[in-house]
Amino acid sequence: MIYGTNESALDHNCDKSGCAAIILNPKLREFDNCFPKSARMGDVDGTIERNGHILWMEWKSRIDKETFEKTHCAQFWMAQNFTKNSKRQTFVFVAGDPRTMDVSMFRIIYGGKWRSDDWRGGGTPAFKGFLSYWFRRADKRQDLDGEDIAPWPAPV
Repeated sequence: MIYGTNESALDHNCDKSGCAAIILNPKLREFDNCFPKSARMGDVDGTIERNGHILWMEWKSRIDKETFEKTHCAQFWMAQNFTKNSKRQTFVFVAGDPRTMDVSMFRIIYGGKWRSDDWRGGGTPAFKGFLSYWFRRADKRQDLDGEDIAPWPAPV
């Protein structure tokens, strides 16, 4: 299938084609025995590439800010290691409601480190602002190194 300008491979009509969660989601457990011990494949909730710059997004419905790194340690370590590989790689954790796409807060990892001392609020408009900012930088082939994420709302 070839998608036009306003179409996405992620668009799916469940009424016409069946449940997207069953039809479109790969059954990654099929590969569990390919890795030792507790190593398992995971999915990424969103990703975009522009001029060699890569942004990964991981969506969480609920986040306890105090225990996040411990509760989600495997994903946190993956994000740290992914962003250490290159100044062109960014990872963002997003907390919100996936049904309505309402963002309650988000936090950016770049260069293996959190880009701010705490999670950023501001809702969906602030997160869209960050995504647009990231894209403008990637479009100009500029990394985020040394850049302040100051345009984003204060920590929540």
